[in-house]
Amino acid sequence: MALTDPKDTLAYHASRALCAHRDMTAVSCKAVAGAMTEFMKLDNDKNAKPEREALWFYGMNHGVALIAARRAPLQPLTVWENEFLNAYHANMTDKAVRAFYYLVWICTREARHNQSLAKDLPKIGELFGPAMQQFFTAIKGGESGISAKFLQETPKTTIGNYCDALRWTFYHSKWSGGYGGKAWGQVTDCLCRFVKGEFTAEMMLDTVWTLSHNNGPIFNKGEFYECYDSKYTVLRVLDVQRSGQVPEAV
Repeated sequence: MALTDPKDTLAYHASRALCAHRDMTAVSCKAVAGAMTEFMKLDNDKNAKPEREALWFYGMNHGVALIAARRAPLQPLTVWENEFLNAYHANMTDKAVRAFYYLVWICTREARHNQSLAKDLPKIGELFGPAMQQFFTAIKGGESGISAKFLQETPKTTIGNYCDALRWTFYHSKWSGGYGGKAWGQVTDCLCRFVKGEFTAEMMLDTVWTLSHNNGPIFNKGEFYECYDSKYTVLRVLDVQRSGQVPEAV
C-alpha cells in the first residue's frame, strides 16, 4: 500500500499520515517546541472536552471499520465512503496533534515531583547526555512554569532522547505515592511509542483516552483540554466503546 494508490481506495487511506508508522526520534526538541508554541497560539479549541474528543474518535473509527469490512484494499469506494474517510483523516490528524502535545506537556510537568533528582542527575547525564541533565537540574517552579520551560528553554537534544529520559525517571527515581512513578511511566510509554513509530497517530489516539495516572484519568491538567467532567463520562465512553456500541449510544 502506498500513497500512489488510487485516492478512492482503502489502500490509499491506510497509507496516510494518521495510519503511518513514523520514527521521529531524531527530530530536535527545538522543532517540536516551535510547532507546539505555534499550535498553542492558533488553537481555536482551547477547551476541547476529552469526552467529546474520545466520542468523535471512536464513533468515526467505528465507521471506518464498517467500510473496511465491505471493501477490498484497492476496490473503489463510493463517493460517500471516500468523503467519510477524508473527514476521518482530517479530523483525527488534528486530534492526534493535540494529544501528542498534551502528553509532552503533562509528562514534563509531572517530572518536577522527582524526590531523588539530586542523586539521579549524574545517571541522567550518563544515559541521556548533559543537555538533559541540565534541563532536569533547572526544573523548578509551579506547574505551568515547568512545562513552559520546555518551550522557552528547550534542551538541545532530540525528542526521542527527551521522552526516553522522562520515562526513565518515572520508572527509576523515587516518587511519593500520589505523583510520578510507574503510573506515569505507563503514560510516557504511550508517548515514547508514538515518537519511535511503534504507534501510529491513530493507535496513539486509541490509547490516550484510556490512560490514567495515580489519581484517575490523565485529562485534568488544564491545558489543551478541559478537565474531564465530575461524572467520569470519559470512562463511560470507554465502556461503551469496549462493547462496540458507540453508534448506538450516540
